[in-house]
Amino acid sequence: MPLQSKLFNGDRALEAAAVADPAHILLGATGNHVRKIQLALIRLDKATIVPDGVYGRATAAAVLAYKQKRHIVNWSYQTKADDIVGKMTIAALDKEMLEAELKPLWLQPILPVARFPIYRPLLAFNITFPGLLDITDLRPVPVRPFPAPGPDLTQEEVIIAQGNIGTIRVLGGSGGTLVRSQVMHFYGESNNFFQVAQLRGAKTSGKNFEEIDILNDDVTVTYDALNCGETFFQARVSPPQPPQKLSNIMRLLSLVDRSVTLPLPPGDYSPEPRLKSGLVSKAGTPLNPKPGRKINIFGEGESAGFEDYSSDIDFCSHSFSNGNGPPGATTGHRPWTAEPRKPPGIDDHSVDNICCRGSPIAPVTIDEILRIGAGKCRVTYAEAEGRKNCDRLRAGLKGATMIDEGNFGTTGRAIVLELL
Repeated sequence: MPLQSKLFNGDRALEAAAVADPAHILLGATGNHVRKIQLALIRLDKATIVPDGVYGRATAAAVLAYKQKRHIVNWSYQTKADDIVGKMTIAALDKEMLEAELKPLWLQPILPVARFPIYRPLLAFNITFPGLLDITDLRPVPVRPFPAPGPDLTQEEVIIAQGNIGTIRVLGGSGGTLVRSQVMHFYGESNNFFQVAQLRGAKTSGKNFEEIDILNDDVTVTYDALNCGETFFQARVSPPQPPQKLSNIMRLLSLVDRSVTLPLPPGDYSPEPRLKSGLVSKAGTPLNPKPGRKINIFGEGESAGFEDYSSDIDFCSHSFSNGNGPPGATTGHRPWTAEPRKPPGIDDHSVDNICCRGSPIAPVTIDEILRIGAGKCRVTYAEAEGRKNCDRLRAGLKGATMIDEGNFGTTGRAIVLELL
């Protein structure tokens, strides 16, 4: 019967060694068949050898150790294991390799647990290969409209409070790696300037990519949620011959669980005289807001009583720029308007005042304003230079009533709109 594992199947030297004593493989042998034996020993027995295709003393010692652990002895003429790869050894290696190749590879969030498995495609990627997605092969396309969806795959979505510690159980990944990638985008549309999470014990560590070795078929890996944003985890096992084994993808959302209202930084908040409504200050902040909930998008303390939020998950973490952060703090964390948990996520059509100052108006921000804004919600925007974002906002909020618009500051523009 031919050898069954993908690693061994079809190799003439190994097939011969499985059926004929003269074809046994021993000290001094060289070739690709020896390399495959070395790869199997590394995968199955954690042998510390180099897969160089040379059956030297280190490989012979690894073969002997493998056989001793499994009591592979031909009792008809032996009393103990030897360091030769014969029929019994090839059969054992082939059987274990086949089991390892067929074993499912899976990520199971332990703490926090997954909200639910998601069976929908990832969007906004150039996908040039069929089958399962490999998170290290994707390049984001953060523009709208999105390209056609990629292949469906099971995903686990986990929400963790920023600053906390999480754990992931990796099943069936012996000999592989767990990868964390921050190049992908699912909810976000930008490049997050902050590292969202950090794998403990990673052999490769960085903001956008980390990798850690998986030494057994059931291991638990720990990570720290450093900042707000989204990042992705996937386990992979790369055998010497394709295809590569890929696990399900776990999407991690690291978020703060409460809104923030900061005090106004020093400035001139008297009405801007060039806007006749008196609803915009010289600092570009809203004045005399309507009764009801007040949300400030992206800024820090844009107006008294406004809660600071981000409409893009990639901008929830930020550097304090107005000097109104807590003493000694350089980084702050805002809740996400579309956070699945409510609160702090904002319900549809529940906000009466929305303001934003100076930040670029992207499609995701317009979408969120339209989603959270109540009927007659007042939207105030000011930019220090030019008017392109005011124009984008006016064009995006179709049907909104113009309350006021005019020059602001030295070279800027401000606009006040009221939603339908």
